[in-house]
Amino acid sequence: MLYSNSKDFFNILVEGEPDSPEVPFLVNVIDRIFDKNKIPFPSKITEVGGSSSFKSFAKFCYRESETHSTIPVLALSDNDYRTSLDKKQNQDNKKLIEKKEPKIVYWKRHEWENYLLDETSLIAELINQLPSKTSAKTGKFSKQNSKTVSKEEIDAALLDYFQNQKQLKIEFWECLKFNLSRKIKKYPSIKKPDNFEEQTLSEIGNWFLEKSKKTEDIFELKEISSDLFQTIMMEFDWKPILNSTSIVTFEHAKKYFRGKEAFDYLYKFIKEKVGLHNLSKENLKKDILCELATSTQSSIYSELENLLQTELNMS
Repeated sequence: MLYSNSKDFFNILVEGEPDSPEVPFLVNVIDRIFDKNKIPFPSKITEVGGSSSFKSFAKFCYRESETHSTIPVLALSDNDYRTSLDKKQNQDNKKLIEKKEPKIVYWKRHEWENYLLDETSLIAELINQLPSKTSAKTGKFSKQNSKTVSKEEIDAALLDYFQNQKQLKIEFWECLKFNLSRKIKKYPSIKKPDNFEEQTLSEIGNWFLEKSKKTEDIFELKEISSDLFQTIMMEFDWKPILNSTSIVTFEHAKKYFRGKEAFDYLYKFIKEKVGLHNLSKENLKKDILCELATSTQSSIYSELENLLQTELNMS
């Protein structure tokens, strides 16, 4: 059911800083989604830095907008390496409103940059349209030569990156660290074992379980499920992937692995392949998002629309 007769803003909190390239994109796209779906109140997007700030910003939103007397403030968060054990299931909207807490909804992928990895055709088109020579006074970007890059070359480079044994072990470690670190009440965080790269999955599993139960002077662990390690291994398919890196698919990696780091690799590959002078990584992101801002066919638009429709219709 959709709400009507409200003159107040519907607040959506997002991770990011004011100059983050995705913030104006999200403002534009969410406005369009609200208009398209005839949501009877205006949206207001607020960047809050990190997700740890969601609760404090939500309290202000509840105070300032009567809309949230009947529907909770939404907070759009990176999915990261969260498992099903880590996500709040079937959150009760009335209780959230009573407590003045945000309803956190997660991207369907690791983070918003993962959706850029769907746009390799657009990225190739943008790069190939850059002039070979441009005056520095214009502020435009330029290439050292007339070399081009194809979607197929970008896809192949990304797949090589995702299937690299060393990179997969890094992703695996980041996944384990994330899930343990979220249980820590005090810092410093979890340190990687010195021989992590040489350990078997069985040895790593034993280390993980030991760490998940141990409370040391330097940190205190929140309650942790004894099934967490097995859940991590199952939900991310780590065992078959680490045993045979060639089975890693582009679709799996785009969903579960770190998109920001993958985009960094993509940018460096293009820079070396084509020969770029002034094209910064952030400007490339902005260019891609600018092209996607008016499209309803992109994966980031459709998944964001589905997330919002689900929350508004359930409320």
